[in-house]
Amino acid sequence: MINNSLEVELQLWQSYLDIGLQQQIWSDRLCTMAKTNDFKLCQQYVITYIQNIKQQLNECQLELSKQSQPYRMTTLPFDQIDDRLKETVDHERKYLSTRNNNQLLKFKDDIHEKELFRIIFTYRLTTDQRYGPDSNDDIDIQCLSAKGAMSDNFVKVSNTLFEINGERYTYLGTNFWYGLNLGSGGPGGDRNRLIRELDRLKLMGINNLRIQAGSEGPDTEPYRMLPSLQRSPGDYNVEVLEGLDFLLNEMRKRQMYAIMCLNNFWNWSGGMAQYLVWSGVVTTIPYPPPAINGNWSQYQQFTSQFYSNQRAMEIFNAHIRFIVNHTNTYTKVVYKNDPTIMAWELANEPRGGINKEDYFNWINSTSMLIKNLDPNHLVTIGSEGATSSLSSGTNFERDHSFVSIDYTTIHIWVQNWDIYKPNDATETYPKAIEFARKYIDDHEKIAKNLNKPLVLEEFGISRDQNSHDPQSTTTIRDKYYTEIFDYVYSKAVNGGIVAGCNFWAWAGEGRPRINEGLWKLNDSFIGDPPHETQGWYSVYDTDLYTREIIEKYATKMNGVGLIYDGPRQTLLIAIYTMLSLLVKII
Repeated sequence: MINNSLEVELQLWQSYLDIGLQQQIWSDRLCTMAKTNDFKLCQQYVITYIQNIKQQLNECQLELSKQSQPYRMTTLPFDQIDDRLKETVDHERKYLSTRNNNQLLKFKDDIHEKELFRIIFTYRLTTDQRYGPDSNDDIDIQCLSAKGAMSDNFVKVSNTLFEINGERYTYLGTNFWYGLNLGSGGPGGDRNRLIRELDRLKLMGINNLRIQAGSEGPDTEPYRMLPSLQRSPGDYNVEVLEGLDFLLNEMRKRQMYAIMCLNNFWNWSGGMAQYLVWSGVVTTIPYPPPAINGNWSQYQQFTSQFYSNQRAMEIFNAHIRFIVNHTNTYTKVVYKNDPTIMAWELANEPRGGINKEDYFNWINSTSMLIKNLDPNHLVTIGSEGATSSLSSGTNFERDHSFVSIDYTTIHIWVQNWDIYKPNDATETYPKAIEFARKYIDDHEKIAKNLNKPLVLEEFGISRDQNSHDPQSTTTIRDKYYTEIFDYVYSKAVNGGIVAGCNFWAWAGEGRPRINEGLWKLNDSFIGDPPHETQGWYSVYDTDLYTREIIEKYATKMNGVGLIYDGPRQTLLIAIYTMLSLLVKII
């Protein structure tokens, strides 16, 4: 029986190999199994798999030969045994044959689907075919994917929805704040790892990354991502800057979009606190925990002075001008003209604190500055929303009311805000998910009044029992991710203004030097910033079930605009697209 199963399995995989070599393309499922999109590596994976099956067959045959030696046997009704055995073997063969045929059909359908899209969307229409002989316009249809399209057009907002080239854009993304450092060719960089991480994310259906586009020195300061991009005012680390260029270029290749965070209310990238030091009004930063005697309230009161400090804001505005007008060393495209960038974000979680009016005015002036420099891209604040405290000095509706702010954002931190307690999950988890849903609902209503899309761009939860060990279980996290993703998806698919979400945060193959320790220079970058205990909210490449959940809902979110729900719908979309083109030609 085992022998027969292996023989049928061998035939199936040999068919995979033959079809793949003939068509010169592999199915998405096989690429996922091989963990690569590279054709030759996928081919080698299939060949190795076939060799393993053959080895198992040989071992089975040897074992059968040993068992065929004469034995003393008890006389039994052999006719009955023979009939039963034949029935069982025939049933198993039919089952295996049906299963293999179905799998082979799926494999062929997947390849046919990919090939059809490649043909349709790389077909170049002449000007006369597209618009008639009197047109001077030249149209080149770019290669698209059923799981999220990339074109020459920028992400836009239309009627409370994100659109790309007139098609609705919804997404499930992640926070990948350290991407520019991984992309560096200098200290702290690891371009090979960056490429592997982007490939993993793309295979999971992730096409949106929220990244830092600003980090401030000096590199001698504690609790910061290092090396910094801007070591002192106007002095940029060329290797880190080129790391950002490299990251954006690799994202472009994979049809991914970047949300570019320009500043930070918190100290882990330098941020507003460092701009205050650079302004000359102070010489030191009153660091919050984990600093000894650190105090969060004191830090926030200090940092909120940024919005009233003209010199600090001028230095930051100079950074904005530099980055927006920077030319990518790999693509030779100026950032303000690069459609890989989805949006500019004023800062990560800016809070008004005790300086609400100046904060409000800063949102207006800074967003207008960016819009004047770059009319191509969207602009958003980077707001948490209402947060858990009135003292944060935010007003979601008022803050997002400016015409220069294109869409709204929220962050949900049920554990940081002391709603969910991992050591009392049974009691606190139901309250946490109820809070999260209400938080989304409340902000969705306000965003509707503003007539702007809403994105949940940060949320996360720890591993079971607050463990920081990458090998520990993630039962509660997986449940939380599923419920949040499903809630966001249900709103998006029903035409709501909730347009996307980014989980916090992807660590991939990175690992903490010390579980629950603090990040130090030359440690691996993971999802947890340097000021937080390492391993707290990170999602690793080995968190297989979490990855399955992410992939499932990324596929769903990518399909909202295309009504994508499997190969048959995909083929219908392809046929519809071809018919649309033919109608225009006629």
